[in-house]
Amino acid sequence: MADAGNEDCLLLLVLLEVALLGELTALEDCLRLNTAAVMSNMIRRYQCVRSESEKEEMRDDKRRYSSECLAV
Repeated sequence: MADAGNEDCLLLLVLLEVALLGELTALEDCLRLNTAAVMSNMIRRYQCVRSESEKEEMRDDKRRYSSECLAV
């Protein structure tokens, strides 16, 4: 049961992220249906979005570093 608290925290982050992304329909579905499958899908979507966001940040950092090196 120790993991239940972590899952609750992750779910809260997922719901907040979805709301911030403007995907209110998905958020409403998640809250209305409240099923494990929907929650699991939301967590996967959240992790995918975070992963893509992190990849984009890394690409931006590489571009910034390259342009700084060329400027010197």
